[in-house]
Amino acid sequence: MRRELTIALRAPVTWIVAALSALLVGHGFVLAVDLYSASSRSALLSHLQLREMDPLAGLVRPTLGGLDLAISILVPLAAVRALAIEKERRTFGALCLQVGSPLVTIWRKFAASLIAATPLLACPLLLWGAFIAAGGKLDAIESTIAWLGESLHLVLVVAIGMLAAAWTRTLAQAAVLALLLSLHLGY
Repeated sequence: MRRELTIALRAPVTWIVAALSALLVGHGFVLAVDLYSASSRSALLSHLQLREMDPLAGLVRPTLGGLDLAISILVPLAAVRALAIEKERRTFGALCLQVGSPLVTIWRKFAASLIAATPLLACPLLLWGAFIAAGGKLDAIESTIAWLGESLHLVLVVAIGMLAAAWTRTLAQAAVLALLLSLHLGY
């Protein structure tokens, strides 16, 4: 498992994906806070409008929109790497013989890719924590359910990446196929 984690975590693409994802999520959050605070100020004048202010729709969903975009477009590029590199180098067969099972080898590659992609899920949590620390209010159950939905989306895209890497011969082919499948299934 150490080898798989090294391949997944030491790749520059993994950290570029994480940085770009943080930018997308942060941008969505900043815009959402700006719009939500402006509409909250105007809602103070109307009791009916104040009752309709929903932090889930106003803050949580826009923040997760950036994460959803990052998962759909950026994660496939990093998710295919662990398995596609082995196939491209023609070391996959030897690795399967060393481990004793192709299934165990693929599960390890999947786990390493998933571990490499999970830091993306921390960004919205940190931003929401800062929002709450600044005096904002979010419903914990609603926010957690929305976040768990994006977590499942991340698992699906990593699985799509493994599938694409298994079907193709090179890293480039796997990345393109994973990106196409991710975009097709997401929309």
